[in-house]
Amino acid sequence: MTGRDLSNQILAKQSIVPAVVAATTNGSQVDALGYNSAVALISLGAEGQTLTSSNFWTFTIEGSNTSGSGDTALTAAMMIEPATNSLVIDAPADAAGIYQMGFRTSDYRYYRVVCTESGTILTGTPMEAIIVLGTPSSAPTAAVTAGT
Repeated sequence: MTGRDLSNQILAKQSIVPAVVAATTNGSQVDALGYNSAVALISLGAEGQTLTSSNFWTFTIEGSNTSGSGDTALTAAMMIEPATNSLVIDAPADAAGIYQMGFRTSDYRYYRVVCTESGTILTGTPMEAIIVLGTPSSAPTAAVTAGT
């Protein structure tokens, strides 16, 4: 059986660069032009402060048709997974994992991940967010080198 090639069917771009985050963070926009599907991968390390129902992180996806501005939170109808338009991390058992948020790319051209702090988080949590674009209009996709 011939193997399948995923590498030439997707393109991964950083939205939130790896860092210890202790406040609300807006990720960089990712241009989805030429791609018909996407998923945001959110990687979290062990929380620096115990997460609770009072001190927690909420992740959302925002979209815009303008580069660098006009970002608006996606509605639940634009999301594939989770069924709501947000991902809440509010317990120690939720931290130190990888989460995915699938969304439709037909509504906007540019997308970014937003991490919102709720409560008072004094010691940060290591995290990053990558948007993986898929189902390209033209394949193979261009390879991405470090730092792009």
